[in-house]
Amino acid sequence: MATFASPRPNLDAQNLDSALKTSQSEIVDQEIFSLLVKEAGNLPTASARVSERLIVIDAAQGLDLSFELVECVPSPSQ
Repeated sequence: MATFASPRPNLDAQNLDSALKTSQSEIVDQEIFSLLVKEAGNLPTASARVSERLIVIDAAQGLDLSFELVECVPSPSQ
């Protein structure tokens, strides 16, 4: 399963510039996932199941290709 996760800022410990960069990264991840959702419905040879945060494509018999948009939980050290 392919997992895409953007880091979440710890606003108490990081400056505004870092928080903006993280937010920009999250927006790009969401835009890419939106494009994947759109294209999954246009696949001519494979069926796809799409939900708000998960895409599962039947790539071959017994083989699924999964994409999930996940939120990254910061570790205690961040």
